[in-house]
Amino acid sequence: MEESSDGASRRPVSDDFEEGAPKAPQDRGFRFLNFLNFDDTKAKETKNIARSKPQATQPHANTAIPNPALIGPDRFVAGRNNPFQNYPIRMNQRALEIYDHTVRLFSALQSTPSVDPDTVTKGPFCPMFKTMSRIGFYRSITDPAGFLQILSTSVSHMTMLRHQPVAESPEAIALSTQAIESVNKRLGDPVLNMSDGIVAAILTFCCHTTMFNDVPGSKTHMNGLEEIIRRRGGVGTLDSNPAMRMVLFWVDTNYAFMANTVPRFPYPEDLYPAVPQRPGNDPLLLTEACNQEDLLSPIYDLYSLNQLIINEPKVRDIWADGVFAWKYIVPVLHKLLLIKYEQLGPGSAALRTGAMLYIAAIRRRFGVRFLTDIQTQKLRTSIMALLQDADLAGYDAAAAVLLWLFVLVSTLSDLRDDRNWFVSQTAQHISTMGYGS
Repeated sequence: MEESSDGASRRPVSDDFEEGAPKAPQDRGFRFLNFLNFDDTKAKETKNIARSKPQATQPHANTAIPNPALIGPDRFVAGRNNPFQNYPIRMNQRALEIYDHTVRLFSALQSTPSVDPDTVTKGPFCPMFKTMSRIGFYRSITDPAGFLQILSTSVSHMTMLRHQPVAESPEAIALSTQAIESVNKRLGDPVLNMSDGIVAAILTFCCHTTMFNDVPGSKTHMNGLEEIIRRRGGVGTLDSNPAMRMVLFWVDTNYAFMANTVPRFPYPEDLYPAVPQRPGNDPLLLTEACNQEDLLSPIYDLYSLNQLIINEPKVRDIWADGVFAWKYIVPVLHKLLLIKYEQLGPGSAALRTGAMLYIAAIRRRFGVRFLTDIQTQKLRTSIMALLQDADLAGYDAAAAVLLWLFVLVSTLSDLRDDRNWFVSQTAQHISTMGYGS
């Protein structure tokens, strides 16, 4: 070692080192040996090189590590898509990655025997994607606008998985904007503006807005869809496409629930199986509390649905079915929504709204979580009016139903004020009715 003037030690450097110049990388990997003739292979120097062990390369200290926040389930996967598949739009690498995310949701959901409800809403599974796939709706999307909207929904779902605001995803907004522009360009064409492709595209818009609880957006798309179907000649023009007819029924019912309105389109009886009915003379608590004739039928249907949910899991996994909830639960909800809230007295209005909130609680078990704020407020208003007008001490059925409603909404409400009100009413009601004694 040589000592520098400041006392620090200096290491010897090679002759070919130039001050200030970067040091050339050392060759520490494998070497190719070239021979002009066979005798060269027997040389001592050649044998020493061939027998030496290759030295490990140094780690790349300056290599940038990818940001984990930017790596999601959509990366490095486009190669799994079918290279011979035809798409409604021109696909680049990113579009293939997004589409792969949607396809993986289909295949993963269909091959998973049991899915935890928290995994459905927070993990990589999406019940809306699964259901649309099972009935063949997404396979029928050949319109560019509809396909772009499916990609937008897929990006929104990936954004949700990263726990980021869905409404602020620039990529999802851009794809959805392209889809809407594609539809708007054809609305002025008397032939194209009423085609199946346009209807399917707008249905994908409705699926997206209801999936993410966008009530104003759902209203806009439902208004446009209703007008187009009217110009086509009515909902019967979709009978040749059962998948489209079913999706129309679902998005119509979902929006009506979120906005507390009456569904716009009729129930497609030919597409849905009948739920086994319980005998009408059974002493059922909810029917005893019901004093509205047209409300009795959906209440009986609710009992039948409840019994079906109890019995079916004994023979199959309905929670991972993907279609069960839409076949058996949505029709009962549709029936309840057809009864106008404003035409009911406080007791019947509370029973109707409570039954719908009970259905909302069941649907959460299937991974479908729609807004319940409006329905909760309606129920609270009805109960307050009921408590002012009636003395429940002598009505065991009504008092028991009221307790059921208090407990149900206490666990279901997303708003703290409503939840606190229902919890306090639960405690007060138990004390007043003497249930604790």
